[in-house]
Order: sequence, then structure tokens, then C-alpha cells
Amino acid sequence: MDPLNAHVYQVEDRIYRRNVPLEQCKMGNLASEARFCATIEDEVECAVTIVGSREFNVLEESEEKESSFSNVEITTKEKKNLGDQSMALFCRKNSPSRIYVPPNLLGRVIGVRGSVAKKLEETTNCRIIFPPRGQDKPIEIISQHSANSVERCYDSIELIVIEGRKKMRFTHFIMFPLSLDENFKQCYKKFQDEVRNLKDIPDDLDSIFMTPEKIHFTIVPLWLFSSEDEKKARDSLKQIVRDKLKPILNGEQLKIQVKGLRHFGDEDPSAARVVWAKSDCGKLQEMAQIIADEMRKTGLTSNKREKVTLHMTVINTTYSKEEGEGIIQEVGQATSAMKKSRFIDATAILEMFKDYDFGEIEIDQVRICQMGGTDEYTKGYPTVSMHKFVE
Repeated sequence: MDPLNAHVYQVEDRIYRRNVPLEQCKMGNLASEARFCATIEDEVECAVTIVGSREFNVLEESEEKESSFSNVEITTKEKKNLGDQSMALFCRKNSPSRIYVPPNLLGRVIGVRGSVAKKLEETTNCRIIFPPRGQDKPIEIISQHSANSVERCYDSIELIVIEGRKKMRFTHFIMFPLSLDENFKQCYKKFQDEVRNLKDIPDDLDSIFMTPEKIHFTIVPLWLFSSEDEKKARDSLKQIVRDKLKPILNGEQLKIQVKGLRHFGDEDPSAARVVWAKSDCGKLQEMAQIIADEMRKTGLTSNKREKVTLHMTVINTTYSKEEGEGIIQEVGQATSAMKKSRFIDATAILEMFKDYDFGEIEIDQVRICQMGGTDEYTKGYPTVSMHKFVE
């Protein structure tokens, strides 16, 4: 954030800087310039709503143009109700003050019997208009008080959404696919066969192996709860590839070597949940870090900045079909919906294959995929979006 041009609020005679962590995860729905409607004619032209003497009456959008209300007429009765009151409504040219909230997070903004929404309205001097039940549309925010009131209400709702996402399971993830190269897949299958020949391996080893059609380098998980979230993620990744990644590659192919097995450092090898292969390609690591850092700004993933650990999962006990007595442990934060997961003794596998060479592969694209799903035709993860580095 530019300290000399910080976005601020004015509440009565006091000036407040906007919440920095929230601004870093800005969803972008309040990005254009704001202005006030001074007259009835002005209000209809840019039009968010009409204000009556004591209540707000929302006008419907014109079907011909997405954020235009030029076809809406104000009746004589409505003009009379407006009286001589000052028409200082906050609105934005081409884009009313709206914020999209995924359906499964809408209840957090409303609260029990509307308690949260009511408190927001009282503390920000705004009116919050929720979409009709069953309609996946944005919330509208309007105010007779000031532009700052709407911005404060917007930010409060956005913070509720961001915090709400953190309590939900990730639904999608961004990855570099490794299953598109047939030679690389054959090397991976050979590795699987060699592991199966070891002694003292789990009986259900095949169920915890990552299938050849799904091997990939994981970059960052995402919360995508609606088509709006998916569109936002697609557009963001497309821009990242165009503006950040393509200049790094400069039209050249990126070939990497995948070699060596690891487990996550906080796990005992004798009680591991995930075993993964690695690559030491600095350019690929740089690209992955850029993707993760830029996606954090969208609010669709955790805003905690961490170094990306590029890993190709080969074994994941989460997929286990068995739950042997004495080898069950809780994973992550304890919640009523949290599943239990196995772990395995991976000491022999890590020792035997610590320098295993999976071969060379070209990385030419990045994808957004759905977690846990399987594409009916490819047997890989269902793909939401795919972006190539070199056309």
C-alpha cells in the first residue's frame, strides 16, 4: 500500500485508514471511483436506488445493459414521497455498491434472525439488501449518509466472508500437471511396481497411491464455492500467466527433472501421511511462488504468506480404504465434520527411493482443478481452468 495515498474513512470529524490486511485480500468489487447523486435526475442516470422519506426502494436493473438504470422511471407519487430531502445517495458509475457473497456464506452475513446484518446497518448507517432466497446474486449496499459509510459496510461484510472461508474446507487447487507426458507416466508406474515389491508394505497400498492420471505439482489450495468464485479464479490466474509468468519464460520451454522422495518435516517417517517427489528447478519454484502470492490477494485462499513447497504426491493416506486399530490420528483442526486419517511407516520407502529419478518432463501449463473429483474421461482431476505458457 502507498502510505502517501492510503485509502481512508472519514467518520464525523475523524479520519481512519482502511484495514490493511483486508485491503491486501481485496475482492475488487469496490474498485471504481465513487460520487454522490445530487438530484433526482442524476440519481436515475447512474442509479442505484430511490430513497423515500423513511425507507429505501430498490429499482431493478435494465435488461439491456448490465449496470444501467436509464430505462427506470420515477413516478409522481415517488417524487412526492422524496419531498425536499437531500438526495445524497452513494453510488458508483457503471457499478452499484455491491458485494458478492457465496450462498453457503450468506448466513454468516445475515446472522441469527438477522442480528449480524442489523448490527452492520446500525454501525455503518447503511441499508443492506439481500437477494431473494434461491437467487445467486450480489448483496447491495446503499446509504443516505456518506460514501465512507458504504465502504465501511462493504469492508465489514468482506471481512466476514474472508473469515468464513477460513472455516471451510478447500474445494479446488492450482497445479502444474505431470500426467500429460506418457513417458513420465510410465516412469511413475515403474516406481509404483518397485514399491509394491518391498516387504512390510500396507495391504491397501494401491488405495493410497496417487494414480498416474492425477500426478501433479501442487501450488496452492482454493475456496471456490460458486460460479462467481470460479470465474474470479480463472480471470486472476489468466492475468498472472499473461503478466507475470510468460515474461519469465520469454517463449522458451521449461523442462524440469523430478528426483528424490521426501515427507513433510513435521512428520515422523515411521508415521507419515504423505510421501512426495520433488524438483529443484528454481524457475519453476519462482513461478509457483508468484501464483500463490498473487492468488492470496483475491481472498480465495489463505492470506498467510508461506513459501510454496512444490511437491508431487505419490502416497497419501487420506485416500486409504482401511482404518486399522492403533493407526488412526486426527488431521488438522478438530471439527465435527473432520475425517480421521491413517498414517504409514514410510521409513523403508524413503530410504530405498530417496534419490529415485522419475525423469524429465516439460511444464507447459497451469490448471485449476477440483479437489477429490475424477474426470469421467481422463481419470484425472476435473479441470476448471487451463492456461498455457507458450502458445
